Amino acid sequence: MIEYVTLFDCQKLCDNLAHEASKIEYNSLNKVSLCSVFLSSKQSQFLVVFPGSEVPKWFSHREDLYELSDKYEFSLKIPQNFKLENSGLAICADVEINKELKDTIQSKFGVETSQKEEDNSQSNFGRCSFTARIDMNTESVAAHSIFFEQTYLESAHVWLLYVPFVKFVQCPLPPFLCRVSLEHTTQDLVCCKSYGVHLVMPQDEDLEDDEDDEDDLKSAEYINSRGCRMLEHFPELLLVRMEGLTFLDLSTTAIRELPSSIRYLIRLEMLFLKECENLTNLPCSIYELKDLLSVNLSGCRNLSTLPKWTGGSLPNNSSISNLWHVRVRGCKSLQEIPELPPKVEYVDAADCISLERFAKLSSILEHKDSQMIKSVSLLNCKKLCDTLAQDVTKIENILLNEGSLCSVFLTSKQSQFDIVFPGSEVPKWFSHREDLYELIDRSEFFFQIPLNFKPENRGLAICAAAEISQTEKEITQSDFDRCYFTARIDINAETFATLSFNFKAKAMKSAHVWLLYIPFVKIVQYLSTPFMRPLSTCRVSLEHTSEGSMCCTSYGVHLVMLPQDEDLEHEETHEDLEDEYFTCEDDEDI
Repeated sequence: MIEYVTLFDCQKLCDNLAHEASKIEYNSLNKVSLCSVFLSSKQSQFLVVFPGSEVPKWFSHREDLYELSDKYEFSLKIPQNFKLENSGLAICADVEINKELKDTIQSKFGVETSQKEEDNSQSNFGRCSFTARIDMNTESVAAHSIFFEQTYLESAHVWLLYVPFVKFVQCPLPPFLCRVSLEHTTQDLVCCKSYGVHLVMPQDEDLEDDEDDEDDLKSAEYINSRGCRMLEHFPELLLVRMEGLTFLDLSTTAIRELPSSIRYLIRLEMLFLKECENLTNLPCSIYELKDLLSVNLSGCRNLSTLPKWTGGSLPNNSSISNLWHVRVRGCKSLQEIPELPPKVEYVDAADCISLERFAKLSSILEHKDSQMIKSVSLLNCKKLCDTLAQDVTKIENILLNEGSLCSVFLTSKQSQFDIVFPGSEVPKWFSHREDLYELIDRSEFFFQIPLNFKPENRGLAICAAAEISQTEKEITQSDFDRCYFTARIDINAETFATLSFNFKAKAMKSAHVWLLYIPFVKIVQYLSTPFMRPLSTCRVSLEHTSEGSMCCTSYGVHLVMLPQDEDLEHEETHEDLEDEYFTCEDDEDI
């Protein structure tokens, strides 16, 4: 179809077209049947204006305007079997000259001047303008401005706009709710008699046999069905064909489960399932998606389990998962986080109040694993932390006291990590610690580095206990959405590194402990300049830098070394250490 056509007062042409339309059996002829003629072409967007007296009655949604109102809104429920390809929205309005206003103008200026004034009036209102706003699942996706020349409008006319669904970049998967708001936005002699919206769908097309549809599905990269509360099942047929999809958002839908055929989304990188309250589990085939980087399941209240990653049991070439970010924040029914793919670096399990087991942490506690996840949030996960603390008591070589979970996490010290978990103070066995009794959020620690200390496989543990200030509880949560810390590490009083850290504290209900572990080889990389002398002294300055109702109750710093290091006699000299250090510095593995 031509993109824009105006057929003002082309009555003869329109009569001929209508006559031809009547010869086609499947075309139900009625007033303004030309709409069906034009809509037989629906491959691209177009606008046409032609003589007619009303929006056709076969429009699925129409409204006659009997009052002086030029605005109306339609709601369409897009069905489950609806196909986005080769389908679209037809928007229609019937307009005519407002005879009452025309007569008023003529009577006001007199018969002898009415023609002149009418000409002036028409020249002042040369364009008739409309606005069509299209919302899908309460989110605005498009706004169209429609206008046409109406200077020589002598009789009723119809304008018809067709918009293909492929024009909507954020079009969700069916079923969904579509809302169309129409408004006549110019003040002139033209008034609207009726509005209409019609869902244009193919009648006799088979998805499986349509090669064009196949190509469209394969090329789709982005689908956003957020807020579609009628979506209970993801069509498996679509999953098989959308191999180019990289982003899928099914948040706040009524979906109950994902089919195992999700494995066919081989290019998928981001999967959002936030606040899907009917979702109870995920298929194991999700780990077969090698390109999948992030899964967000926050707020899935009834999610009870996550699939266990077992690389050996997956199909060939599927055991390498690049998944690195998992969010299960607020999944209140989740009881266990099983084994996850080895490349996972961030896990947000805040507010998982039923969580009792975290396989990774248990493996570290049992010395079956030594590689800690880079960042973990266990905000308000008291049940899990109580379970881990009970397991700690069964291990004889770990001294149990408040904050003993620090010792569990620090048994893994191969790489940098930070973790937040329920606790009221920095553990007393930290070699350097300070309780803060005044309203001060800054502390400084200075200590000697042992002569036998070696940078490799050793590190620095930094810890802070924070709680909500009792005197500032009235402050809104937005004021302490995140808790920020700054750590400055000075080595030998000659060089330093400044690091900033934060954790999300918006939902914090009790005191929590934040623990950061940094390997010394990382600290060396962070230093502003290389240090020239052997390691001898270290100064750590800690400061809580965010404003709000959060306050720190204690700080701590602990030099993490291998057990045999602590038993060695201090027989080595600084000169010996200097030779050994520079030997290590040249080692490419370090």
